[in-house]
Amino acid sequence: MVSGQAALHEEHMPAVLLQDLLNRIYAKHAVPAGIAVSLAIPVETEEPYVSSVMRQLKETADAQGVLFTDASVKTCAELTFPILQISAVGKRRRKDLRPVTKEADILLTGHIALAGTGILTAGKKEELGKRFSKPFLETAEAFLEQLSVQKAAKTAFENGAAYAVSLGEGGVFAGLWELSSKLKTGFGICLKAIPIRQETVEISEFFRLNPYQLLSTGSILIVTDNGQELKEVLNRKGIHAELIGKLKDGNDKTIENDGEIRHLDLPAADELYKGIKERE
Repeated sequence: MVSGQAALHEEHMPAVLLQDLLNRIYAKHAVPAGIAVSLAIPVETEEPYVSSVMRQLKETADAQGVLFTDASVKTCAELTFPILQISAVGKRRRKDLRPVTKEADILLTGHIALAGTGILTAGKKEELGKRFSKPFLETAEAFLEQLSVQKAAKTAFENGAAYAVSLGEGGVFAGLWELSSKLKTGFGICLKAIPIRQETVEISEFFRLNPYQLLSTGSILIVTDNGQELKEVLNRKGIHAELIGKLKDGNDKTIENDGEIRHLDLPAADELYKGIKERE
């Protein structure tokens, strides 16, 4: 079972939170079996808002064939903003995955920071519209429709993947740290190999954010011995994927950029919160 909780400061957070949990299940080579939702709201919250949250959740679940096992809404006089709690249960497809080997390849599917980029764009269209064109912003906001890793995870595990981590809060840097901690190994990553959309680069620069620490629901890290082969399989299936590095012995977590090597620090707070604060 996986669970998550979020204060709903942003319009699209309910769908993103649910998708994050579903992606974590897919990354375990499992299928979601049911979802339980609890929404706590301030007393003055109006019904259309509750309906909007529940509609987002239902549309996200329906798109992936997942059923709700329970859903509840309660008012709380002490709250000043809504809080959403979601739990999801999954069932493993199979247990006989390939073992993780030394110096295995690390792939990343999709592009980093899609969720963070989409949320920031949707929440600040007027301000961003002074700098960027309408088609540019429409493309960035549409990233929110590309957050499921269901197909990518299934394809990867069916074609040699040994392990996977779904990216989410804290971005790709937090995901790499989690990968290293779970496998008890180090890694070497090429920063420029990490796929990132130009819209993300420019919007991150606008808000003075680090896109590598920005909410990245919609991508997974994959560990495999057949990195190039798996990349080609994923690409043929219409799934963008790039080889970004390798596991390595020891605890060193290194990232190379233009010949300079840095060691990855402990995960920091997601840059999305800084972006939201910048807008207020």
